Amino acid sequence: MGTLEELLSGRNVEQVLQREVVNLFTSAYIPQIFSPLERGIEEALQLREFRIEYDRYQPVTVTLVKRLWDGFSLSYWRTVSTQQDRYILKILYELPEWTRLSRRLLLSFSVDEKQQRLWGVEGSFRF
Repeated sequence: MGTLEELLSGRNVEQVLQREVVNLFTSAYIPQIFSPLERGIEEALQLREFRIEYDRYQPVTVTLVKRLWDGFSLSYWRTVSTQQDRYILKILYELPEWTRLSRRLLLSFSVDEKQQRLWGVEGSFRF
């Protein structure tokens, strides 16, 4: 049942409004709190990316990406949870500038907390 349906039904109106206020707060203010911290850590450690993601219903995740050399980067993604920690360690290779697909495709090799190994091709596009 969606929020609007819950409000129209008249049941638990106070709980629905309270939940929506919390969701609004976390979506509006948590990024403002984490953003300066993320940028500071990114600069101090000379990272390509550092991100803390918070969701009220999911564990906090931390992502960092460090550029190594000649198109290679190291990526580390981890959940911060008391129940089950998960992580993915990934080596990425960005195709050279002279290829038509440069900056759009990455070749990757990753290992997770279960020691599963995975080769991959990752892509992005602008729209």
